[in-house]
Amino acid sequence: RLLATGGLGFIFGAQFGFFAPDDMTAVSVTSRVGLLSFGAISMAFIGEMRALDRFAKEKKVVSRERASGFYSGFTYLCAKAVAELPSDAMFASFFAFVLHCRCGLRVPLNELMAVYCLLAVVCAALGLAIGAAIPNPERAMTAGIPI
Repeated sequence: RLLATGGLGFIFGAQFGFFAPDDMTAVSVTSRVGLLSFGAISMAFIGEMRALDRFAKEKKVVSRERASGFYSGFTYLCAKAVAELPSDAMFASFFAFVLHCRCGLRVPLNELMAVYCLLAVVCAALGLAIGAAIPNPERAMTAGIPI
């Protein structure tokens, strides 16, 4: 996943190129907005779809364990969030780091990382909520896209 996230950052860097600090033309500003928008969409979908996919794969095992009385659904969701959301934030911050270095964005690195981390965590939590609300894994994946 680290290679995929870093590779995506490198691909975006190759597509949009390096932005010179003194280049504030309309084309440059539009390209920066496009880069940040595509990056945000990518991080949102990666976090949400990963959560939906994992939730769907674990659903049978979790249902069986819940029926045996090992834990409640809320306990599972909390444990899942505590275990997986920090890794989503870490990969999103790595993506932001690669973008910042490859494209020469003027925004401070810590602010860019914070925005992408927050976006990835929120969308992964949304994916967990959708997976918990919709019982069919295929329908959950389908519903996750427009939401």
